[in-house]
Amino acid sequence: MPPNPLVSISILVIDDGDHLLACLDSIRANTGGSVPYEVLVVANGAPQSTLLRLRERDDIVLIRSGVNLGFGGGHNWAARFARGAYLLLLNDDSTVETGWMDSLVKTATGHPGAGAVGSRVLYPDGRLQEAGGIIWRDGSSERIGRFLPPGTVEFAAIRPVEYCSGCSLLVRREAWDALGGFAPEYFPAYYEDVDLCFRLRESGFDVLYDPSSRIRHLESGSTDQTWRVFVSETNRARFVDRWKEVLDGHEPAPPPGALDAAIFRSARTLDPRPTLLVVDRQPPTTPL
Repeated sequence: MPPNPLVSISILVIDDGDHLLACLDSIRANTGGSVPYEVLVVANGAPQSTLLRLRERDDIVLIRSGVNLGFGGGHNWAARFARGAYLLLLNDDSTVETGWMDSLVKTATGHPGAGAVGSRVLYPDGRLQEAGGIIWRDGSSERIGRFLPPGTVEFAAIRPVEYCSGCSLLVRREAWDALGGFAPEYFPAYYEDVDLCFRLRESGFDVLYDPSSRIRHLESGSTDQTWRVFVSETNRARFVDRWKEVLDGHEPAPPPGALDAAIFRSARTLDPRPTLLVVDRQPPTTPL
């Protein structure tokens, strides 16, 4: 580990050591040496068998918790040990692609007002899973670009978004500390990353999506679906109660067939810069 890391990568593991080991191997293979970093792994109530496998690695700092602190609590615990100027949250069921971290840091450095920068998230088969996200008036969410081809030109530029999920999210440490990290009321999981992004924007920071940072994510590969739906809906109610006045100004959840227009309207409100309309007989096929 470098003596002065710029980035502290925080990963939680509960029980599935196989996913985590694939994630760690991808970090080692695809994270260049231009940005010094450390990898903090929180064994979030993980069994002894997982701990034994992790103790064999010399490329991580292993932080053990005897109980499951939840998603927010686990990352809050890791932040207490982190030395970097940036905290990079990463799911254990993710694998990263070349340059993923360098791009996030470059974007954050080039946008001093950015409190958080999220990656372009792909499914394992390469389709787009998330290019940032939108929260509707009822607190439900929409992942922008879901199931589209990964190179879809509409999502090939850095832009402000309402939130990026915590499966790969770089947070400026000074902003994280100012807000106290994740709010504890969203234990054990879901909506704490959305709430963090809303608090960042409330405090004057931007939340940006960076298409050049690419990861592949299994999408809830570490959680049971029935449990996930129950906890997500419970925490959505908490989120709506906390942010009701803000959400009253959001778009309502669109009916089927109207999603694209609603996403455009919601995305437009986040960027106050003037809009330039370019009329051409043939749309571009590569990023501008």
